[in-house]
Amino acid sequence: MFEMQLSIPQIPVFNDGAASAIVADEEKKAMAWAVLRAKSEIVPLINSNTGLYAKSIMTMIYGESMSLIGRVFTPLSYPLALEGGATWPNNPPPIGPLRLWAQRRFGVDEGEATSIAWAVRRTLVRRGLAARHYFEGGYLLARQAILDNWSRMADRVVKRLGGGS
Repeated sequence: MFEMQLSIPQIPVFNDGAASAIVADEEKKAMAWAVLRAKSEIVPLINSNTGLYAKSIMTMIYGESMSLIGRVFTPLSYPLALEGGATWPNNPPPIGPLRLWAQRRFGVDEGEATSIAWAVRRTLVRRGLAARHYFEGGYLLARQAILDNWSRMADRVVKRLGGGS
């Protein structure tokens, strides 16, 4: 699994009395917006054969006010190699998935796909797989908007405490 976690900055001055429910609500809204914004920047960066990796990107928020965590992640295992790069010094990548990739990518029969898969496997063993950093790149694209939204959170709390919506 590959993931990115976000922790929301706290507004301690508002964390007592009647304001705590409003703060908690605004924190949850800000975190939900942040993980969806990060996901919206990550997914278009992913260049995959079937789209499975891009479609697998999920978000989740857990915890309570003061310890709220947002996650953007994939439950798939192979994106680890795509995100961080990979080498295979002892156990080369299996031929089966490479054959399937070759069939999809080039529209060839199984025999030709097997030949392509073996060539790709030799290249991967020799050169490795370069890191793609989709999550990091997507977060960097979303970062300023997320920080700006979080910095306006205190203003939204004050507005709501004053009777605004």
